[in-house]
Formats: sequence, structure tokens, C-alpha cells
Amino acid sequence: MVFETRKERGAAVMNATEELAFAGGALQQLLTRPRCFRRTEATTGMKDDAYFVDAFGGRVREFKKRDLGQ
Repeated sequence: MVFETRKERGAAVMNATEELAFAGGALQQLLTRPRCFRRTEATTGMKDDAYFVDAFGGRVREFKKRDLGQ
């Protein structure tokens, strides 16, 4: 029983470590990729501060899909 519990917890730690590494890499990509003009910025000439909010929301949706196995 103790062995099985340790095995399960070890697997959970490994899974969490992998998810943390993946999330860190995804965040680094998001923060360092070149800034592109969105259509509204090109049209209006005004800076669109929602860019990073939208991009981060997209990453969150990717993580949720991955967790659900989709």
C-alpha cells in the first residue's frame, strides 16, 4: 500500500514537472516572439494592448484542451 502510494505520488510529481516545463516554454515563446500588427492596429494606427491578453487566452485554451485529451 505504501509502495503504491509513493508510486502514484511520484508519477503525479513527474507529470506536474513536465507541465511546468511546458508552460514555462510556452510563456517564453509568447513573450519573446516578434510583435505583429493586428488588423485593427493597421487600420486605425492605434496600439492594441489586447494582443498579449488574447495570446495568453489562446495558450490557456490549448492547455485545457490538452488536459481534456482533445
